[in-house]
Amino acid sequence: SSGKESDYYFIAIFAINNFSYVGYGFVTPTTETGRLLIIIYGLIGAPLILVTLTDVGKFISFYSTKFLPSSDVLELITNTVGIKNLFNAKF
Repeated sequence: SSGKESDYYFIAIFAINNFSYVGYGFVTPTTETGRLLIIIYGLIGAPLILVTLTDVGKFISFYSTKFLPSSDVLELITNTVGIKNLFNAKF
């Protein structure tokens, strides 16, 4: 049972690693066919992950503005993203 669970974990990490272009590279296909298939998988998966992240962002934005006062949302965003630090940064 634990062998199957670790296999599913490995497959999930491999899939996320490839379509998100994180590129840790701890597992790579060795055959030409495998390399071609993973390139196709990445080209299809990358736009899908961008669409998914966009939808998650819209969901968070909608519910944060619906249930939090606008000043709390603005403060949460500026503290999380670090906008205050960005404007004070010296390059």
